[in-house]
Amino acid sequence: MKNAIFLLFLAAGVAALSCSAPPAASAPEPKKEAAAAPAPPVLVVHYFHRTLRCPSCLTIEEWTKRAVNDGFPAELESGRVVMKVANLDEPGNAHFNEEYRLNTQSVVLSDTRDGRETRWKNLEEVWELLDDEAKFLDYVRMEIREFLEEGAAEDAAASPAAAPAEGPPATAEATAAPTSGVPTLLELGADKCVPCKAMVPVLDALRKEYPGRLNVQFIDVWKNPEAGEKHKIRMIPVQLFLDADGKELFRHEGFYAKEDILAKWKELGVDLDAKK
Repeated sequence: MKNAIFLLFLAAGVAALSCSAPPAASAPEPKKEAAAAPAPPVLVVHYFHRTLRCPSCLTIEEWTKRAVNDGFPAELESGRVVMKVANLDEPGNAHFNEEYRLNTQSVVLSDTRDGRETRWKNLEEVWELLDDEAKFLDYVRMEIREFLEEGAAEDAAASPAAAPAEGPPATAEATAAPTSGVPTLLELGADKCVPCKAMVPVLDALRKEYPGRLNVQFIDVWKNPEAGEKHKIRMIPVQLFLDADGKELFRHEGFYAKEDILAKWKELGVDLDAKK
């Protein structure tokens, strides 16, 4: 009997304790992390050198810095363009030799998107321009500008609200068929080719100064590859000198100054400055 009473009181006590205990706190739901924003694009202008340096090496570094600092102050401030100098002989930098196929001190452009390199280019012509600072600066700036323009075009194309891409400037493109009765200067190149861009003002000037005496034309062989095949083009830009019947008299590869073009026409027996 006593054991029964004791068990009854014990059961009542356990029941009371279980009723008065607060409910267990529920585990907090894990916070949903916001998706990380894509890293902004960065164009890195690398200058790679060795521990043993020559005067030319130092000059390339100095002029490259000047080209970047004076040519792209807004891009430097925004972080779109960054200049980096690295010694290839220091531990940890040897991998650049293989990645960029380096065999000497070099200026390399590397464009990154969301932290991933999308394209790069070794500006090998810097060594050939050490006797002309102005041409050196123009070359480096034109290459950087082309990278930035291509990056902007990619961004615009990827945007849902992007407007249709505009065609080439009217001054840089002409019809493909020679105009009968006058000689023709036909350039085959590409809108995005740096030396071809440098030829645009030359072609514009010839069009304005010799209307009716010289037919100046341009064909983008990247957009019209059949034209390059037809004329057996090996590199761009190339200028074809055609007589009034469309027969090729001479061709030149690379940038061609206006004065040199006029001199060549005269050498070919066509004096564009002579009055009719």
